[in-house]
Amino acid sequence: KKKQASKAISQPFTIKKPKFGSSDNQSPTSSKKKSTHDDDVEVFTSSEGEKYVQLGQKKRVTVREFKGKILVDIREFYGKDQDDEKPGKKGISLNLDQWACLKKSIDTIDSFVNSKK
Repeated sequence: KKKQASKAISQPFTIKKPKFGSSDNQSPTSSKKKSTHDDDVEVFTSSEGEKYVQLGQKKRVTVREFKGKILVDIREFYGKDQDDEKPGKKGISLNLDQWACLKKSIDTIDSFVNSKK
């Protein structure tokens, strides 16, 4: 049994690199662009009617309500087809206190990033 488990682990797997095409006129998902917010941030609307901001290919920030609590959800999405993207396991949901703490810490975090450049 141990040999079979090690064979399953040792098999190579392929990681697909994200494609960043030159066609800037296409929406990152099938959802249509809803509006442009402050600072020229594009706001999209999902097929479920939720507004979100695109962070990159298949990464979004959505504000949603879950069990009566408002959450800021930063999540990776998956799916072969742009019409069929689903939320993945990779992500974090911040409650409003955590979100306020993150916003308050942005300048400090920026300085950490700049010190690594």
